[in-house]
Amino acid sequence: MKGNHAFLRSIASLCLIVLLGSQTHRLSGQGLETFANFGATGTSYQDGSFEGQDGSTWTYVQCRGDYTITGKALMLGRNRAPQSNVYSGTISGGIGILSFNYSQAFATNVNLNVLVNDVVVGNVKSLAEQGVTKNSGNIIVNVEGDFVLKFINVLNGDGQVVIDDVAWTAYTPGINQPPVISDVAHSPESGITSSTGVSVSAQVSDDNAVSQVQLFWALTSDVYPGGNAITMTESGGIYTTDSDIPAQADGTTVYYLVYAEDDEGDFSLSS
Repeated sequence: MKGNHAFLRSIASLCLIVLLGSQTHRLSGQGLETFANFGATGTSYQDGSFEGQDGSTWTYVQCRGDYTITGKALMLGRNRAPQSNVYSGTISGGIGILSFNYSQAFATNVNLNVLVNDVVVGNVKSLAEQGVTKNSGNIIVNVEGDFVLKFINVLNGDGQVVIDDVAWTAYTPGINQPPVISDVAHSPESGITSSTGVSVSAQVSDDNAVSQVQLFWALTSDVYPGGNAITMTESGGIYTTDSDIPAQADGTTVYYLVYAEDDEGDFSLSS
């Protein structure tokens, strides 16, 4: 942590395994892309294609292949012309829940969009976490029929991001989906001193009803389930902590995540 009076100037997100609790059965099958057939090597950004493990032809634009997460991985470039991206061929069977691993390759933060059939279905970020492997968490898509997956940064100047282990379930109508957690933010965002408490907010939605939302925080990355819990209450569609994360000594890193559970007992965790 650099600078004086900043324990949350750079919040470190958690790398979470998606197969947690009652969600384990949900990611048991359908599709997996590990980029094992991605042929780019070296530090130059290249265009090309390869046969994906789903059987479709994946196309990459201005990407490189010299970084790994769990074996071969794919890196999207920054400030490339045309803008760096990677997309699958047409995949059949529909898509239910999507997840993947990613990491910030260099100093610029990640701000990556995930699209299905050219519609943004998810977004992942990093904050000064170069080299840290993170997981997207469950991204609820629930699109039936043929689909195309695409990964592209929100802006061409967003940071180089390494992607690996893209997994998805099949579309299954009528099955309860866990809550969707998005737009997690802390306030204040900067200027935090050793006397400043910090609140956290998030959007949470569900296909039926949300039963509870909590924030878990700790001074180590072992936040859930052993961290400190703070109830989050909804107002105007936004859930906000009922009390602040207490002020901490200068130089302290605070880890946190949001837990949401629906009325059928399925739950989700944010990064």
